[in-house]
Amino acid sequence: MPHTDTCKVCDAWLAKEEDIIPLDIRLHQTQATVAYSLLSKFRSECLEENCGYCLITYDLQKALPTPKIPTVPGHTFLRSDRDFGVTEKKIRKTDYVFTPDDWFRLVENSRLKNPFQVLRMGTEDFKNFHNAASLIVRNQKNALGRKMPLRKIAVLRIQATKPGILQYKTKYSYICPWEVVQVFYKPAGRPNKGKNLAMPSQETLRKIFLPSNMECLYPVGRKISAKKHKDLMYLLPYTPQNHHAVYYALQPNNLTAAEEVEDDPDN
Repeated sequence: MPHTDTCKVCDAWLAKEEDIIPLDIRLHQTQATVAYSLLSKFRSECLEENCGYCLITYDLQKALPTPKIPTVPGHTFLRSDRDFGVTEKKIRKTDYVFTPDDWFRLVENSRLKNPFQVLRMGTEDFKNFHNAASLIVRNQKNALGRKMPLRKIAVLRIQATKPGILQYKTKYSYICPWEVVQVFYKPAGRPNKGKNLAMPSQETLRKIFLPSNMECLYPVGRKISAKKHKDLMYLLPYTPQNHHAVYYALQPNNLTAAEEVEDDPDN
């Protein structure tokens, strides 16, 4: 059994030390095996020359608490899981992390052979998608009239030849059909139910989502909540003096809790 990214369903069954594998566990493990094989096939097809496809895998990693001061997973089907396992082992062996730069160096040096290429991002790299998204209208239902199950989507496909069309599957299977959702261009002026929504052209979508045309999400830097700022200031005596400037540069906002939630772009 791997030391990282273990499956809680399988772990729970192994803890029971049963001799016979239940039917639901066998089905669960079969689905995981099929999903891994399908992703491997997708990856092989994308590596072929002039395949016309681009496969992107990602993992929603947990937040990295800073400063990190010592005190008294499931089947994700991603090939990148082994990379996350390498960095997590390095993190567990590291007692102190005081600044975001420490996390950068930790990930960069977590693998000696073929080290990771870590991209350092600045405020200019975070774009305001809310303004861009306000120019389009997405249906809440697919072509069959069913509500789009955002949390259950397993595969999402966007084709350059079909602008304004989102295709998705809720399972890693060739048998599972592609569901279709249309995206429309929002006409200018006051909302009117009688107005016809137009399918956006490739040029229109390119203008909307071209990074150089998008505003920065934090043009003057992002402020943190007053409560979080207070907690960080409380931890300053436990951090080395040479790192204090990083925390003094943080700016707290004075919004109420309700206003902070409303202003949070991640919500």
